[in-house]
Amino acid sequence: MPTGSEHPAEITEALRFFEEFQAESDRALVVLGAAKLDSLLYQLLAKALLPSPTRQDDLLEAEHALGTFSSRIDAVYRLALIDRSFARALHLIRRVRNTYAHQLASSKLDQGPETDRIRELATLCEHNGHLALLKASLFPRQSGCRADFCASLAVVAARLMDAISEAKPANESDALNLIPPSWQQKRVSRLA
Repeated sequence: MPTGSEHPAEITEALRFFEEFQAESDRALVVLGAAKLDSLLYQLLAKALLPSPTRQDDLLEAEHALGTFSSRIDAVYRLALIDRSFARALHLIRRVRNTYAHQLASSKLDQGPETDRIRELATLCEHNGHLALLKASLFPRQSGCRADFCASLAVVAARLMDAISEAKPANESDALNLIPPSWQQKRVSRLA
């Protein structure tokens, strides 16, 4: 694996995570990779939203409004924290994860029913040959759809980590007031 100085910190951190389970089965790769992205979406939302008034953030926890991978993807897209193609890539990963999480029999990424989704994911993550270079240099033991999936996960994770580091927390002073100051001034002048 290349040293950290050859990649931005976000990519290095993502690669460290994915390197840990490269030897795992395809099912473990898919489920763990999606879990990492779900965790990153949680972190992005937690940073971009107003802080929770309670110690536990019920909005983001399981069984609540933003407690699922799907709802988190939709929320970060609707908040314009990611673009449409980024949301599509995340939904493709989520669908592949759902397939692998619910299969009883072992399945291979290169032969399974999700190869079309993985190819679409790789197409979304491709930019001027960078995905091919990433696969060759960082995932040399992987090939085919597995290599595409590993490299795409690394790209998506790195971009989410970058978004987390750049996200600006919501500011309550930017919120729409129930009674704006201009109304208060009008009321005071009518009373005078």
